[in-house]
Amino acid sequence: QQAKSNSLFIFDDVWDKKHFDKLKIFKKSIVTSRFNLLGDMPASNQYYFRIPESLSVGEATQILKKYYKETNLNSNKELVEKAIKTCAGLPLAISLIGGLKLNTKERWEKAVATIQRRDINYKRNDYDFNLYGTFDLGVVQLNGEQKELFKKLGAFKRVPIPIQSIATLWESDEEYSEALLREFDAKSLLKYDESMHKCVLHDLMIDYLRQLHKKNETPEEYRKFLHQILMQSYFQKCQEDLSSYPDDGYFYQYSVYHSIQAADDSIINQLMTDFNWMTSKLKYFQTVYNLYIDLQDYIKYLKATEQSSQGTEELLCLIRQYESYLEIMSMDMVQFLLTFSKKDSPIFLRAKELALSNVKSKHDQYWIFTKCSYCKAKELKWIVSKKMGSSYCDQIVECSNPDFGNIRIASTDLNFSENCKLLVKDYQTSEILFQVTPEMKKYIEVRISPDGQYVAYQWLDGKWGWNIYHVETMKELYFPTENRTQEKVDEFDDDMTEEKSSFTRLEFSPQVGNNPVLITLSECSSIVKFWKIDGDRIYSADKSISCSDQIGFIEYAQNGSKIILWCEDSSEEENNQDRVDVQIWDTSTWKCLQSFKLPTLMIRNKDNSFIPSRDEKNGLKLKIVKYTNKHRVTLIVLYEDVIGTITVQDNTKSIENHGELFKPLLYHNSIDDISMSSDEQLIAAYCICKISHIVIFNINNIDAIRYINVDIPTGSYYIKFIPNKQHLLVYESHNSQNCYEYNLRDNVSWQTLDDRPLVLQRVANDKKGNEEIQSISCAYIDKLPVIAQIVKSEKEGIWKLKGFDGETCNCQLQHTLNMQYQHCFLFDDMSSVFLVGKFKCELENCEYGEKLKQWNIILAEYDRQEEKTIFQFCPPDGTNNVFIMSLKYRKADKTLILMAFIQGQDFGERLMVITISYPSGENMCYIDDSTNGHSSTKCVYASDHYLVISQRLQKFGKRCLRLYQLGNATSKTKLVKAHRYYIRGKELACKIKKLGIENGDDLEIEFCPMASESDDRIDLWGAEDASQFINNRTLGVEFVSIEDKNYST
Repeated sequence: QQAKSNSLFIFDDVWDKKHFDKLKIFKKSIVTSRFNLLGDMPASNQYYFRIPESLSVGEATQILKKYYKETNLNSNKELVEKAIKTCAGLPLAISLIGGLKLNTKERWEKAVATIQRRDINYKRNDYDFNLYGTFDLGVVQLNGEQKELFKKLGAFKRVPIPIQSIATLWESDEEYSEALLREFDAKSLLKYDESMHKCVLHDLMIDYLRQLHKKNETPEEYRKFLHQILMQSYFQKCQEDLSSYPDDGYFYQYSVYHSIQAADDSIINQLMTDFNWMTSKLKYFQTVYNLYIDLQDYIKYLKATEQSSQGTEELLCLIRQYESYLEIMSMDMVQFLLTFSKKDSPIFLRAKELALSNVKSKHDQYWIFTKCSYCKAKELKWIVSKKMGSSYCDQIVECSNPDFGNIRIASTDLNFSENCKLLVKDYQTSEILFQVTPEMKKYIEVRISPDGQYVAYQWLDGKWGWNIYHVETMKELYFPTENRTQEKVDEFDDDMTEEKSSFTRLEFSPQVGNNPVLITLSECSSIVKFWKIDGDRIYSADKSISCSDQIGFIEYAQNGSKIILWCEDSSEEENNQDRVDVQIWDTSTWKCLQSFKLPTLMIRNKDNSFIPSRDEKNGLKLKIVKYTNKHRVTLIVLYEDVIGTITVQDNTKSIENHGELFKPLLYHNSIDDISMSSDEQLIAAYCICKISHIVIFNINNIDAIRYINVDIPTGSYYIKFIPNKQHLLVYESHNSQNCYEYNLRDNVSWQTLDDRPLVLQRVANDKKGNEEIQSISCAYIDKLPVIAQIVKSEKEGIWKLKGFDGETCNCQLQHTLNMQYQHCFLFDDMSSVFLVGKFKCELENCEYGEKLKQWNIILAEYDRQEEKTIFQFCPPDGTNNVFIMSLKYRKADKTLILMAFIQGQDFGERLMVITISYPSGENMCYIDDSTNGHSSTKCVYASDHYLVISQRLQKFGKRCLRLYQLGNATSKTKLVKAHRYYIRGKELACKIKKLGIENGDDLEIEFCPMASESDDRIDLWGAEDASQFINNRTLGVEFVSIEDKNYST
């Protein structure tokens, strides 16, 4: 598209060829460079011009006219021309001469004499004149203080320098610093951009400033000194709290570089153990990649200075391994390390030290896992984790081949929503390389070419189709059809958006030649067609495979040299079982090499052999077929609950004795997917169960298969090997949208698979003798964390109350309960544990002479080794069930508030709030009789004085949001406000404003229909809150925003 536009892009002073190569996508552009980046053979659409490095006398004179009156130049013409020729017409030197304000003949003569000097200490080898002497002429005009300040600028890198960092180095305010920079600009010593508040020093000027060392010190010592004074200035400005320094575009980017160049251990060690500074850096960059680079540079420094780098290497591995969780923790490095570092490590102790300091000085809050089980040394653990999507609908990822550069990973963000985006990121840096907001909003598959240049997304909207894009240009590609020639495709006509690729399957070839190749399976699932891509153009390769029966599956095999497909076999041979025809095609000769008839269904005999079957109820259906001929032709097949191999000779064309050839590897009653590595040595099987597993088989020796079993968190996973690497990507889509990378090449404890297959059951391990936690609560008592648990012991058949010291997790209390309470509650600075239980008691019905069962609610207290009942309550007759929501303690009037709802015989739910004076036991019960016929009661928000719940109205298809003011032992709770709204298509978003108790009604609720326009939501909520509501709605969770006018919550 840019080729048809009137835009011209100009890229000035490009140094790196890899950067230059990326600029080729701009068809109309001018690139300047000090180097010949094209080489000897420019492309046909590129033109190369060598521009003289020096200016002619006439050109230089024109520049000087910007600084001097023409009468001055004419009267000193001979000296002016001598000065120009002496400095070889270098533009920088000419500008410096212009800034000298040489208004007399004597000053011109002095300037020429200085430039002509051949003093070795002032002459650069690559310039045949005294360049630094020319610089000296400008610097010598500065007064003593200005000169010293200007010399300090040599500490900075060769990048634009923000005014904040300059003012910090100079220990001055920004107004004075800016005025001084303008003066330096007027003397051509630097360039100051007033709009950006940044200055730029020429790289030659920086070299000059860095050689102004004293006679008794070396240039290296002087450069270290410059870096030291810069870092010391930062420390002084921040008063040792480096995380408080604002992001000026320089400090967080380059402070590690300057600390290392300073070669002062006290500076660099203080910086690299300041996790608060790392938190600020992460929040400013919103990526950990820059911190990776800092840690790697620090490790190199430690090794070069023969210091231990073990702690820093552990920190780097920890961040790589749990990177995806940093976003969940709001990039808080201190909290991150309190969570994931080992509790006896120096890293954890330093993080805890900073956390305690932050709690005191910043009122931050942190939490710690006081006790958890670490994985065994031999257990396989992921090495990298990355956060991918934002929604449980972001279920698809795919990565490119690392042989073609950094891995690119394609995914979606906020899939199945109006804000759906298609993304391609750099896997290492998390940089977004490609992002579009597509017309379609529901995507179910993604494919990316091996070199990461092309990406294809399959959408579903009544029917399906594919969007294909060029990643670099972000241009969408279209398939030519019989009614649309490629020339018309290139015209971008108005009907183009209607031309979608309605293929059921699409695959990029793992091989990348001059033109990438892809295959598609037609909408009728009977034609496999081959295509090539040239730039932004897709054209047919005039190769296809037609099948009279429906093709169920296609994919590339053996790095693109073959294709495996299978289709139903509809031949009507006598006694023929239902079969599929598995075909192996050679992509170079375009011939079918082998064809195997496999049964569609197989059944397992009592002797554990397998035979073909037509029993659809009990038979195992063929789901997946993988192909390898690394040693012998082997099919890896999945028949629902069993994975096995079928191995035959190379020349075998068909398989008859399936039962004898089929060798089961794994039995599991829920195998979801299998994946094979590019080298065909590893197979991964994802097994869904209460504790999910990935079983990985090493089939390098088909006669001696080995395996390893990997436990992963429960969730829905997508598994895929990184091309040409024995690394497995495991993507958890429903819960966290995290992508985990496992290294299966190094330090893997493989187990040998015996003659019997591996059996994994969905049934959990026998937990007899173990304790099951029923309830847990925590609080602070005398500023120390305390934990209470109710546990059920299956072995002993008893319920216990346990108490723990939250810092050491030592058990301080163990009490056998008199009753089976379901809930326990702790409150800050109260030594008692409160216990709540619901029980059914038998009552005599005097009228009819029969026994009835009635619910009882009991509130008890455990204190000083005594368990005593505070309150007992029987809900009204006709109560079918009781559900406890929470117990709160209001310190102001010493009131316990029990919140629950009771369910009637018609399953309608009514709110019940019991307020109890503590410790007297005086109480008041409130039951909302206006909510008959309501269900799905949920607590939305609860404070000391107010409660907000949501309920569903069973008859009218509506929901209701109800606000209550909580009472005490002498006054009832009361309903303040109820708001009804329809559910379907008109979901409600509410914002609760906490105004403060002194204002009377301390809660205010604002409503907004979720179906309203985005602009309307932004006008009502503000951009930040509107975005949160939209995103959390997509996540399928209820979300509450609380605005407190008195203090932050």
